Amino acid sequence: FVVKYRFGRSPSRGDVIVLKDVIGDTEMLIKRVVALGGDTVTVQQGSLMVNDKFYHKSTEFNPDEPYTTIVPKGYIFVMGDNESKSFDSRTFGPVKLDKVVGRAVMIFWPPGDFQKL
Repeated sequence: FVVKYRFGRSPSRGDVIVLKDVIGDTEMLIKRVVALGGDTVTVQQGSLMVNDKFYHKSTEFNPDEPYTTIVPKGYIFVMGDNESKSFDSRTFGPVKLDKVVGRAVMIFWPPGDFQKL
């Protein structure tokens, strides 16, 4: 289930969101918000830092070359939880806020995987 952001609200760090038409593809993506507009994102030796604060150390992802980017205002930086195989902002860059469908709040299919996010 997806809940739209309304009344001037926008994604927060840590939200699991659904994105549409990120790179001209009709497939929707589900990703986690890592950084917001104005944040500095640094990926180096498998570590992710946001605004010079340690955010996450991956056990699966170790990019060949470190990089740093500043997320433009009106954009977000997203990553998938399956880091080693995720197609996310490390590949396609920051995402415009107008590409956000809403916040994913629940998995209901298949029935055995029912859970709140």
